[in-house]
Amino acid sequence: MLHGLWMYEQERLPITAQIVRMNRKGGPEGVIDAVEERAPDGFSSIDDVLSFEQRKAIVRGYASSAGYAQEQVNKAA
Repeated sequence: MLHGLWMYEQERLPITAQIVRMNRKGGPEGVIDAVEERAPDGFSSIDDVLSFEQRKAIVRGYASSAGYAQEQVNKAA
């Protein structure tokens, strides 16, 4: 039993550590961080700062790493 828990921990630690690191960089709020970095004095349209595709890539990158991507959630069901 203890060996099984140890094996599970060895598998999960690198994945959870990556998610923790991503959260420290803004995690799901990465879009907000990127926009603030590019337009510290404000903006009229978010599309002038970060395109929809760029925003989507940030969110999907995090979702995929965190296991929230649609295909990952559906696979687990």
